Amino acid sequence: CAICLGRHPHRVFTCDARKTWDQAHDTITKRVDKNLPLVLVSSGQTLCGDWQRPAGCISHSHDSRHLCS
Repeated sequence: CAICLGRHPHRVFTCDARKTWDQAHDTITKRVDKNLPLVLVSSGQTLCGDWQRPAGCISHSHDSRHLCS
């Protein structure tokens, strides 16, 4: 799950955890209106997940740095 970083069975599209799966850290992302894009809790900016795709991220609309777990 991109919110709680858990691998346990749960509804990842409705995950609204405030802590990681092990309760060790505050979460840093959240879903807005249960949509696919994730936003950073601290700034409200959309988190780019394209770096996970085979072709990587080719966007020129943001810098080349991506936040990852």
